[in-house]
Amino acid sequence: PIVPNKINKLLTRNEKDESFFLICGRGVGAFINLEEYNFIINSALSSLRKYFKNEKIIYYPHPKERSLKLCKSIINKYENVKIADLNYPSIDYVSRSIGVITILSSIIFLARAFEKKVIEYYPYKHNLKKFHPELNHKTPYSKLGFPSARNVSDLENLIKTEFLNLSHKKKIKSIEFDDFNIEEILKKIN
Repeated sequence: PIVPNKINKLLTRNEKDESFFLICGRGVGAFINLEEYNFIINSALSSLRKYFKNEKIIYYPHPKERSLKLCKSIINKYENVKIADLNYPSIDYVSRSIGVITILSSIIFLARAFEKKVIEYYPYKHNLKKFHPELNHKTPYSKLGFPSARNVSDLENLIKTEFLNLSHKKKIKSIEFDDFNIEEILKKIN
């Protein structure tokens, strides 16, 4: 578990007031081959930029893709898109984002914890059937009720319904406490 003061420091690390959308990736592997990876990243970026052309987009790579060679070759084609500084954890980026698109990423739970609008995007039903036949073409995240897109048209519709009415900068409330003393925590919460 992360020590509470560490969370508070992460949430206040950035002094600049910047707004951005966050895309959290999934590396090439069992669920995504090279061709699918290229399509997913390009279509996610293109769809988001269709409605937010001037807004900054940050791509946070999955641990499997930390060599960055492949994602750099895609991301460098787009204006206002950059790869996250991996010296900082995903919690920092999620907490400061406007909204999040995940590609089969458990970061979806972190986004929900920070009350961010979040969309799960994964357009390859044949892989879902192969890896999760019991879910009937759904991902575990869509089964839990997260907004999920299975094609570009669905993604663009969700971007419109989930992201278009967002206010750009929402101040994060954080409570500071020094240790896990339950009495101190309860006093500050109440």
